[in-house]
Amino acid sequence: MKIRKILSILVIILMLANILSACVSTAVADDENIIETHEIEKLEIEATSNYDEERNVVIYKVQSNNQLKSTKTSWKLSEDKLTYTSGEMTSNGSYYTTFEDIYGQTAQVLIEVKEIKGELKLTAEFTYNKAKNTVTGKVHSNNKLKDTKTSWKLSEDKYTYTKENFTENGTYYTTFEDIYGQTAQVLIKIEGIIPALKIETEFIYNAETNTVTGKIYSNNQLKDTKVSWKLSKDKLTYINENLSSNGSYYTTFEDIYGQTAQVLIEVKGIKENLKIETEFKYNAKTNKVVGKIYSNNQLKDTKTSWKLSEDKYTYINENLSSNGSYYTTFEDVFGQTAQVLIKVEGIDDKAPEITVEYKTNEDGTITAIMHSNESLGDTKPSWKLSNDKLSYSKTFSESINYTTPVEDIYGNSVDVKISVKINKKIQSYTSIDETAYPGFKEALQKLKNAHPNWNIKVYYTNINWEDFINEEDKIIGGSPRSLTQAPYLNEWAKGDEKYDVSQSWYRATKSAIRYMADARNSLDEAWFFQFQDLSSSSGTKNEIKKMVQGTFLDTDSAINAILEAAKEQSVSPFHLVSRILQEQRRDGSGVMNGYKYLDKTVYNLFNINVSGNVSTGILAGARYAYDKGWFTPEASIKGGAEFLTKNYISKGQSTLYFQKYNVVNTADLFGHQYMQNIRAANDEGNTMYKTYKSSGILDSHFEFIVPLYENMPQSACPRPRN
Repeated sequence: MKIRKILSILVIILMLANILSACVSTAVADDENIIETHEIEKLEIEATSNYDEERNVVIYKVQSNNQLKSTKTSWKLSEDKLTYTSGEMTSNGSYYTTFEDIYGQTAQVLIEVKEIKGELKLTAEFTYNKAKNTVTGKVHSNNKLKDTKTSWKLSEDKYTYTKENFTENGTYYTTFEDIYGQTAQVLIKIEGIIPALKIETEFIYNAETNTVTGKIYSNNQLKDTKVSWKLSKDKLTYINENLSSNGSYYTTFEDIYGQTAQVLIEVKGIKENLKIETEFKYNAKTNKVVGKIYSNNQLKDTKTSWKLSEDKYTYINENLSSNGSYYTTFEDVFGQTAQVLIKVEGIDDKAPEITVEYKTNEDGTITAIMHSNESLGDTKPSWKLSNDKLSYSKTFSESINYTTPVEDIYGNSVDVKISVKINKKIQSYTSIDETAYPGFKEALQKLKNAHPNWNIKVYYTNINWEDFINEEDKIIGGSPRSLTQAPYLNEWAKGDEKYDVSQSWYRATKSAIRYMADARNSLDEAWFFQFQDLSSSSGTKNEIKKMVQGTFLDTDSAINAILEAAKEQSVSPFHLVSRILQEQRRDGSGVMNGYKYLDKTVYNLFNINVSGNVSTGILAGARYAYDKGWFTPEASIKGGAEFLTKNYISKGQSTLYFQKYNVVNTADLFGHQYMQNIRAANDEGNTMYKTYKSSGILDSHFEFIVPLYENMPQSACPRPRN
């Protein structure tokens, strides 16, 4: 018995050892073998499902706490053998399936599929909105729908489409598609919408009765509201057979649904007393008048030079080309006639007004510019027409006098006299022979380099230098040609020859004349502007305001007078300002700024006819202003500008230097000088320089003329001692 019991125990031990062999682990500690045994966990299964809405499939996952045997052929076992994944399940249903772990333990799992969507089914509903006279349509689906209907609105849950603005009755099918690609057709049946009222008209003239029959056709039945019209039995047509007066007006028709429409009743063709209206408009492009004749009756086509409109109510003549008035007869289709006054005016039949401007170029040529008061025709191939067609220009290298016809764009012509005088004495500074005229070329080139826009020319006087100095030293009519002011004595002035009551003006010495007249002493930008050509009228109001700021000329009336005078006389406004300030001082304390003469206060701001002798010179200047009517500063400015242009600039004395030293006006060579002060040209030029510089226009296009004399000293004349 004991042996049997022992054997039984051994068998049990061996069986347990085999079963638990995978769970036996061995650990060694302190050189001894220790064996630990773990129990097998009970198999636990967790199943989860995932619905893929896009593909309409369900995928199951089964997760185990123990490693599983690979017994499910339609499922995929993970590498760690803890997870099974099903294939795509496409049908709804429930069933149990068994999973087994590696220990032989099994578990039953419920597989339940209920999310799979079935065949697409659609239903439609339509609701009429009486207030809007529209139908709202809704399409409901058992499945979610794709957003493919641009004229419909898909709900957020994607189960309903809505369209709110059906405005016309009708029946048609349209296709909807669910998110699974299934499609279904739905009948869209719109009914109950009241059609928009549409009206057509017809008007027929009856020659026998001289009336018009009007017919109104409607798409909807009309209410019988028009007492002068007859409504048809079907209520779709109104008729009026007695329209007896031409005219147009709107009237309202209403259908049985309360909709209204404004309808144009246009009656024409009825014979009335002939009435004519006229319209004449000038066309500047063609220089012709367009005449229009408007009739209340249709007209006969009897006017060969006029064009009758298709409706025969209007005549047009676009080619009335001569001013004048005359009567002509028009006849309507009923044989009635009317005398109509044709009055044509405004056609340009006058020749253009032409003024000629002459500009001297750097190379000595002269450009003649013909300015017109109106656009010119391009009929002169040897002249250049400006882009605005208001001027012609041509450059001449030789003197010439001739008359040439000039036409405006309408062919009106005028003969223009061209008179070009080439002054061979004026040439570019680059022509200077340094041997004959030392000390000029290099200095002028330096100025040109600093100011590329400056056009610098020289004037070959052909006058011997010392002859010129001797002339400037003369006393003419009891008054020296050249004066200087104290304290410039010593080598500047002849101290025993005083010339005004204040004893401040003296006859200048030859040394002083040589120094001031020698242009080489003024070839820097500060003193160079005594050589500026003053025949240009350029200058803005802001520039002039800056120049006169703080002076007695700082008034709107004086500034405007300066600008107007400059434009009218083609003279620099800067020159006018500097000349006035030179003569009357900045504060206006000069004698000729408001001088009491006889019964008037006169102004002679340019000191015209005023000399250094108070007893005679000032009175002469006052008398001159009195005779000219210069009783305001503005009158003196404009009159003085005219004097400068007429007596100096137009005679070639277009620079301050030439106005002091007349070596250009051969009619009165050396005489006819504007100023006696030998420093005046220099000082006035310096004033203009400062103005240009402060105004930021120093680098503008300025022209300069520098005088050259024969047999000048090899170097610039020295400055006299004070």
